[in-house]
Amino acid sequence: MAGVSPLGMIQRVNVKTFADVLTSLRVLIGFLLVLLGLKEGQSGLPLASLLLLLAWITDLLDGPLARLDKVRPTTWIGQRDLEADLIGAGGLWLYLWLSGFLSTALGAGYFILSCLLLWRTGSMYVGWGIQVLPFSTMILKAFIHVRPFGLMLIAWVFIIVIATWPRLPREKAPEFIRGIAALLKRQKN
Repeated sequence: MAGVSPLGMIQRVNVKTFADVLTSLRVLIGFLLVLLGLKEGQSGLPLASLLLLLAWITDLLDGPLARLDKVRPTTWIGQRDLEADLIGAGGLWLYLWLSGFLSTALGAGYFILSCLLLWRTGSMYVGWGIQVLPFSTMILKAFIHVRPFGLMLIAWVFIIVIATWPRLPREKAPEFIRGIAALLKRQKN
């Protein structure tokens, strides 16, 4: 394979397929978190923390990998990245609820409200916002009950914020704010 660039070798493997596997893994992680909540409860918190970290890593990698392939169109799975994120976040919320970290009123109430908001608005910005509470609650619970795992999750968040900092305040935060503002304006009319 003399003369083939590393990027050329990667593209031969079909990076979109690999990216789709990473996206699909987040769906699987969501279901595994629910099972973990049912079978292990609060004692599964270290594993739940690791599964969350794995989900975050797959989320970081799938998009850039898929964009390496400029020839093939976006796949069906690639178009459902947010849905995979929401299944992962929903599975995390259900883990926290089933494990007794959340009251039934809070666990069921937020889950039902999230589903209704997504159904009613169909907004990706609502989807982005819905994930904040499960992730921040998990970080807090891990920090309180299994501190090394909580610190690991906090460190990952800091690394991602630093790595994406130029894009975060310039593109992503304004996009989110504009999206929510447009949604509220549309709901008002």
